[in-house]
Formats: sequence, C-alpha cells, structure tokens
Amino acid sequence: MKDAQIKESNENNTKRKNEANTFVGVIAVIILITGIWSCSGNKDSTTVDNVTSITKSTETSPSSIPEFKMNEAARVGAFEFAAISYNISSEFSGTKTENQFVVVKVKMTNNDSKPRDFSKSLFQLKDGTGKTYAPFDGAVSDNSLLVYETVNPGLSKTRTIIFETPKEMKGFQLDCNSGVLLAGGEHILINLQ
Repeated sequence: MKDAQIKESNENNTKRKNEANTFVGVIAVIILITGIWSCSGNKDSTTVDNVTSITKSTETSPSSIPEFKMNEAARVGAFEFAAISYNISSEFSGTKTENQFVVVKVKMTNNDSKPRDFSKSLFQLKDGTGKTYAPFDGAVSDNSLLVYETVNPGLSKTRTIIFETPKEMKGFQLDCNSGVLLAGGEHILINLQ
C-alpha cells in the first residue's frame, strides 16, 4: 500500500512539474511573439523619416568638404586645427619602416565651453589617388605624439601624428574630424603642400 501511495505521489509531482514547465513555456512564447511583433513593421513612420534625414544630413560628398592650406586655422565643430608642418621619412624616434612615415605636426584648439577629448582617431591621411590611411599604431616613444588627451576650453596643444604609407606616395591631405565617436561627423581637409 505504501508503495502505491509513493508511486501516486511521484506521478502527481511529475504532473505538477510538467504543468509548471508548460506554463513557463507558454509565457516564454508570448514574450517572444510580443518582442518580434514590437520589432516588426509596426513603427511610427515619422521615426523612420527622422532617422533617414539624420543619416542624409551627416553624409558628405568628398567635394563638399572644406579645404584649407598649411598653417591656416581651420575650424570644424568646437575644434580649430592648423597643420604646422609635415615631412616624409623612413624613421621616426627610432622606429623604422620599410615604407614611409608621413609625420604631421598639428596645433589643436578647444573652442568649446567644456573639456573635449583629442585623439589620433580624429585624423586620417588621404593621398592623391583617393586612398585613406589611419594613424600609425606601432610602438613609438615620443612625448609629442597625439594618442588621447582631454583639453580644457580655450587651450591649444601642438602634437605630432604619424601615418605609415607606401613609398613614393604624394599629394597628401589631412582629414580632420570634429570630435571623438558621437561628438564627430563634420570634416575638413588640410592640404599638406
């Protein structure tokens, strides 16, 4: 008799577990369907239009980017940049390359009312063929290099940025961005000649 009661008790426990699992499964399916439905096409059309217009306003064609000369103060966003000098070398501060380094000295001014971040990621180098180069990431020990720093309002810093490019490349332009990450988006070009 006791074995029959234990067996019945175990069957009841198994039934309750199965019912609980089924209930949890149904809830999970409802949540999943609700999530899929909310992510589907049931969106306010003005939201889509706003996103489209934001995307269009931040897109710039290469010909619409303002161009400046060496030693000319160029304002973009809250920053002002001036390319002071540049040279081409196969070595910089003891670091050698099989290619060439384009070494650019830039004066940067924070014209904002709050501290702003300056980073080498604000800059790209463009050559005469339309190719774009990111700042050199190799190990170089030189205190004048721009890596990342916060600059207070009204202050200027002069820093060096190096780019590694193939030999014999010419016709360089320094592409300067208006900010780091979300603070950026506007560009200017400084002709390095």
